[in-house]
Amino acid sequence: MSSSLSYVLDDLKKFAKNHVDEVSSSSDNAQVAVVFFTGSADIVTTAFNDNSSIEDLKSHIDNFEDFKDRTALFAATLIDIEMLNNLGSFEGAQTLVVFTDGKDNDNPSDKLESIEDSKVEI
Repeated sequence: MSSSLSYVLDDLKKFAKNHVDEVSSSSDNAQVAVVFFTGSADIVTTAFNDNSSIEDLKSHIDNFEDFKDRTALFAATLIDIEMLNNLGSFEGAQTLVVFTDGKDNDNPSDKLESIEDSKVEI
């Protein structure tokens, strides 16, 4: 959600909400969370939402507006991976979808190796 995405913000939010709908309708046990990120100090996560609270998650997507000038792509991705790993007994496919318009410009060098070592399919 960096400021450089402001020109496509409506499209990005629409795509994210459509993806949430697609995932939530794929299974009665589906769970979806969203991680908004700009700089590494500005990463905001939602809880995992099941089918009963998908509309709340989509409302959160619509209302998010905390834009900054950094892109902490790798830090946010590591948080995403940790969230997936902490699902515990969840059975089923785990997918991580990342939207960005550029590269990480928020101290990425120490994080890429951890992402690659995680074996999460991105």
